[in-house]
Amino acid sequence: MNTRRSASRKAGLLALAALLALLAGCSNDDPATPAADTTATVDMDAAQAVADDVASDSGGVTDQLNDVALALDGLGGAKSLVPGHPDSTWVRERFREAIYDEVTGTWTVTVALQHGFPEGVPYHAMERVFTLRLLGPGGEPQQFRVVDGDTAVAAEYAIVSGTGVHRGPVREHTLNALNGTFTITGLDQEFMVVNGMYHREASHSLETRRFARTLDGTLDVELIDVTMPSRLRASLCQAISGTLIGTWVADITITRGDDYIEEHVERDITIELGNCEADIRCGGGRFRAPLGSGDLRP
Repeated sequence: MNTRRSASRKAGLLALAALLALLAGCSNDDPATPAADTTATVDMDAAQAVADDVASDSGGVTDQLNDVALALDGLGGAKSLVPGHPDSTWVRERFREAIYDEVTGTWTVTVALQHGFPEGVPYHAMERVFTLRLLGPGGEPQQFRVVDGDTAVAAEYAIVSGTGVHRGPVREHTLNALNGTFTITGLDQEFMVVNGMYHREASHSLETRRFARTLDGTLDVELIDVTMPSRLRASLCQAISGTLIGTWVADITITRGDDYIEEHVERDITIELGNCEADIRCGGGRFRAPLGSGDLRP
């Protein structure tokens, strides 16, 4: 009898061990239950993508605000600039054209540029089309900031389209679609205030020796009381402040590395602009990046 009980107990223990091993194996193989918490890594990738969407070097929100400042101070001109460079493979081109429609009182502005090495790094190229409608003290459209002594007090700005690429040694940012509408007030004051909606679709490729992955993301944010000088300054980013609130949604393709295994990411985003920096709250993390380069600070 003791022998039978011992054999039965042993068989039961073996069965239990096999069941536990099976459950453990399922847990490790199930994409919904990764072996380690990788939320921090995902949040950092998301924050880096959002920082690129905001930075001026990659043609982000800050660059669109710069478009507004440039347009207000230079409407009516058309110019193309192609300075030389010692390296013949280096390209630097800039083009800007502004056309006024007297019927609607609206400017249509096209800007394009490229600089760097088209087949290498660094390289940046972009093209954008936007419209701008200046409004006088009585709400009527006027062609320039000042007409017959009357200074425009507000403006309606709309991004029609945008494409571009910004390539560095580790990251490549490709702008696929862009649109937005801003209402701008205080053109006759020292600082103007920008409110509106902004939509950006872009691909963010990250590659190091350890990993390679691409995040195809969409940023939708609302600009809330973003304040900037009403006259163009050399240090424009230093004077920009305000808040952006919205969402960032992305599909992820991992070609190398196992930092995380998520294939779809959705994050609520809050961005505070100030001191030439974006303070980004993404998921459970907080990140900072310069408004110029967009490189996350350590």
